[in-house]
Amino acid sequence: FSSYVAYVFKSKNLVVLESIEEGNATYVFGENWKEFSMLTKAEVLANQHHKERLIHTKGWEFRLQSVLEPEGQLVV
Repeated sequence: FSSYVAYVFKSKNLVVLESIEEGNATYVFGENWKEFSMLTKAEVLANQHHKERLIHTKGWEFRLQSVLEPEGQLVV
C-alpha cells in the first residue's frame, strides 16, 4: 500500500485507501488500518482484514458512497 493515500473518516471509524496509480482497487478499513496497510494486498485479502475492496469498474464511485453513507446522505 505504499502508493496509496489514506482518507480518514473518524466519525465513521473508516479509512479509505486510494491508489495514486491507475488500475488499482480502493480499500476500506476500520480499526487497525495502519497495521493492515503494512501488509501485502495478498495478506489483507487472504485474512479479510479489509471491510470493502472496490475494483475500479463502472460504478465503483457509487459503491464507495454507499459504504460511506449507507443511509444515502451525501459525503462532504
